[in-house]
Amino acid sequence: MTRKVDKLYLGSGLGNENRFFNFMDHAQLLTDKEFWYGFSEAYTSADAFPPKGELLDWLRENLDFRGYKHFIMTANERWYLKKLPKKIIAYRGMSV
Repeated sequence: MTRKVDKLYLGSGLGNENRFFNFMDHAQLLTDKEFWYGFSEAYTSADAFPPKGELLDWLRENLDFRGYKHFIMTANERWYLKKLPKKIIAYRGMSV
């Protein structure tokens, strides 16, 4: 699975500035599992993204119907998430 997807964001001629754009252009060719893996990798390794409105439109068109959303996390991240307590108390600090 990963080799096919890796070419979309790490392929020849791709740098940090066009990595996510290339993924966007080819995302429709991917299975749901491939899409979430690739989305996570391309998003976290890219330095440039489309303008906010264009990105939001693309996200609406591509995220809602995809299954296997948990594949946006690595197996290790999913394992760690399962180990967390169901309820977490967060305190907000403030200095005067």
